[in-house]
Amino acid sequence: MPMDSTEKNRKFLEAIRIWNYSLSVTASNIFGNEHYIFTDLGKSAVEKLNEKGVDFKRPTPVETINAVYSYFQSFGDFEEAYAKASGDKTEGKSEVLDLYEKWEPNSTFCCRAADMEAGGYACFRFCVMRYVLYSSFGLDIKFIDVKHDLEKNEIFVKAALLPVSWEEIRSASIVQMLKDREEALEKMSEDFSKAIEMSLDAIITADQSGVVVLWNPAAEKIFGYKQNEIVGMKVDMLVPEEYRELHRKGLERFLSTGESMLIGKIKEVEGLRKDGSKVSIEMSLSAQNIKGKWVFTAVIRDITERRKLEAELKQKYIEMERLNKIMVGREIRMGELREELRDLRAKRSGAQG
Repeated sequence: MPMDSTEKNRKFLEAIRIWNYSLSVTASNIFGNEHYIFTDLGKSAVEKLNEKGVDFKRPTPVETINAVYSYFQSFGDFEEAYAKASGDKTEGKSEVLDLYEKWEPNSTFCCRAADMEAGGYACFRFCVMRYVLYSSFGLDIKFIDVKHDLEKNEIFVKAALLPVSWEEIRSASIVQMLKDREEALEKMSEDFSKAIEMSLDAIITADQSGVVVLWNPAAEKIFGYKQNEIVGMKVDMLVPEEYRELHRKGLERFLSTGESMLIGKIKEVEGLRKDGSKVSIEMSLSAQNIKGKWVFTAVIRDITERRKLEAELKQKYIEMERLNKIMVGREIRMGELREELRDLRAKRSGAQG
């Protein structure tokens, strides 16, 4: 049985609500609760609506909020929604409002999405409401209490109207954003440092003049130098004497042309330990340009044991080849002896006949 137009419209509005809620949750997960970002979203929406002749500004904040509610209610976003003065004042003498929203079953609440525990300031309708209050009265909304009656699909909010400027909102958001990023970078730096410390491979970083600036415990184990002995020294201390000139020329060529035979590749080379002995290593070298200066990082693995095993396997292969030749020669000789024996038997049989 086909749906009538009312049922189609209801399902269409429900799909829009689910879509808007998904957007609000996604935006909140990406941006957190940064006021400025969502206020800017409201600003863009209000400017676009103004172009279409929709103006929410009224003589008072309460009337302005109700104008926003009325606009979205006309699209079926609310079954009922309004704001009214509660008659209360906050400790800072700011006016307190009572907000009420009633929704159809299984719908999402505007203020619920704006509640700090359920998505911050990401609700699109709330972004519009906040920007209109900013631009018209220099006010922002702070939730004091939020209660839901899920059986009746109702929400009751007490909200304070606080004087605030766009610059304050933006500055507070930027400061918090920078603080969050600084904390995140610090955490990443700590995690990176731990990873370097715990790495089984040697990790060595040098600047473009070839001076060691980073040295992890695995590098100490391979080369024998402690961190305080090697940091600040030339990295070519780790290069055998016969290869140092080649190493210097390779660095000069890269700095002048950007070309290298090692960078971006995995190579097996020899290193020089503190005690003067050589060590077989597998090295992956990378280069990064930071503020016009090159930084080189080598990830190194001691392959001495691997080389030893390879040499032993090679020797065993040679020995097997030698034994194989002996066995083949033996089989050939046995074949010849069998042939001679048959000839002798044939001659003996002929002589007896």
